[in-house]
Amino acid sequence: ISRLDKLATARKGDPMASDVYLKLAGIYRRSGASRKALAAYDNAREEASCTPDQLGRSLVGSAEMLMATGDKRKAKTLLRSTIDNKGVPREYRIKASSLWDTLQPKKKKKASKKH
Repeated sequence: ISRLDKLATARKGDPMASDVYLKLAGIYRRSGASRKALAAYDNAREEASCTPDQLGRSLVGSAEMLMATGDKRKAKTLLRSTIDNKGVPREYRIKASSLWDTLQPKKKKKASKKH
């Protein structure tokens, strides 16, 4: 992990930097380090050379990590902006929409009245 972290820092501004941050985020995520994964997803998005696919991966990843850490308000804000951002590939907007739905309060079913 520390090698990837150093590589990402050294590659700031390089087209590969976003990919390195996304790989690092995945490693942190799998190891249960949600806050470190969130930081890596955010760093991937801050790279000037970030492609639309990398942008989508980082936005959805950040939202998932916010949900994992219990910050549903920020997750909702990020998901809403992802869904509305036409620069994000459709597959990630769909994923964001699915995550958004999981954060919405469950609708109560009306009790049917029996006569």
